[in-house]
Amino acid sequence: VRFAVVALVAIELLFFRLPFKPLHLLPVVACLALLVGSAPRLQHRWLLALLVAQVLGGVVGTTLAAPDVEDAAQSGRVALGLRAGPLLTDVRCRLDDRARGPWPPAEMPAATRRADANADCQNRAWRAR
Repeated sequence: VRFAVVALVAIELLFFRLPFKPLHLLPVVACLALLVGSAPRLQHRWLLALLVAQVLGGVVGTTLAAPDVEDAAQSGRVALGLRAGPLLTDVRCRLDDRARGPWPPAEMPAATRRADANADCQNRAWRAR
């Protein structure tokens, strides 16, 4: 339990300092599994609460701060807000990409440009407006 709590806090603090992608928070799942497994009487309630929190976090996103210059921040500002979460943003971006037709062959520069456009679309969820 101590390891799970310390690791969970450390991962969250590192993500707060270096927020690359939500995928880098994947070790949090293992820490939460350790915590849930240590309390057998609360497992059903914990699992339901975790499921609800995951769905809510994927559908609804929040903005706490924004850079002074997008993609080249020297400073920042407080920018509180609600927006579509990463799950909705990812689904929207994938559907928009499907409308562009079949994916070009990987060796073509068009494939790299399209991948960049998809990554930029998904990163919009993290930008303050």
